[in-house]
Amino acid sequence: MSENIKWRAILVLAAMVFAVLFEQAWPWGILFTLWTWPSIREGHLTLGDDLFREDDPVLFWFSTLFILGLCAWLVLSDLLSLLEYLP
Repeated sequence: MSENIKWRAILVLAAMVFAVLFEQAWPWGILFTLWTWPSIREGHLTLGDDLFREDDPVLFWFSTLFILGLCAWLVLSDLLSLLEYLP
């Protein structure tokens, strides 16, 4: 057995279990943001088809920004509902 434990992978799996068990949307928003970030850096997004920033910049950026917008909505929808409970 390997001594090299992948702690980040374990934390992501734990966050996914938490999100499902407690019906929370914000962990998914953060997780998808983390998954989108390498696509922005590398200029390659897999969304059914492979989209490359150089080949189709409009579709690449629209898709990337759309995904990031959904991520923001997932996070904010949970956070704003928590504000209702504050005095």
